[in-house]
Amino acid sequence: THAEVDWDSLLPQAWREKLQPVFVTDFMRSSFMLSFAGAQIEVCMDEGWIHTETRRHAICEVELELKSGSTQALFELALALLDIVPLSIEVVNKAEYGFRLRDENFVESASLCQPAKLNAQQDLAVQLQNLMWVGLLHLQKNLRGIHGTQSPHFLVQVQLALRRLNVLLHVIVKLSDDSVWRELKTQLGHLSGDALDELALQRVMLKIARAMSDEVSFSLINQQSLPSAVRAYLA
Repeated sequence: THAEVDWDSLLPQAWREKLQPVFVTDFMRSSFMLSFAGAQIEVCMDEGWIHTETRRHAICEVELELKSGSTQALFELALALLDIVPLSIEVVNKAEYGFRLRDENFVESASLCQPAKLNAQQDLAVQLQNLMWVGLLHLQKNLRGIHGTQSPHFLVQVQLALRRLNVLLHVIVKLSDDSVWRELKTQLGHLSGDALDELALQRVMLKIARAMSDEVSFSLINQQSLPSAVRAYLA
């Protein structure tokens, strides 16, 4: 058994009486287990509000958690849901939204691409996966800002992210005979113009994530196809 906490010594009563909530998350959660494509996935649906004394932000989320089975099934389910209702991948959690509400001077700014963590001991496929995840996160962090703000910096970062992802897909297509990657490269290339289709981009990002979760697909990448100078750099 755990010893009782002595709150009077850790946090005196006078201090506790002064405590006030910084923000409140007030939402209803519905959850159920779903058997999908041979996997067990918990589906949680949250609806409600995050609020401070003067401001609030709506919560309308679907959370998918893989309990057992293939990671690919998780992305397959997300793609199936995207065919039914327009969804976007969320990269900001409820707590972060709450702290943003508390700061009335907060202005969302475009996110720069963060460096990928690579080392010479990593397999080429792992390095490409790491670079791709960084590129997808860079894209998603800036995608919503295109419509939510008047700042052109979000569009600049989205175009940079798309350019990097296209380069990575070009490299993967050169090193792999898998037709999935060629199709993804074609689809992403069609979406890289100035008139961005956010829903179509969300779908392609999920397809890329699904492909990266396929160990067989990535095992087809042949490092010997690289030019000798590049192989020496990676070694």
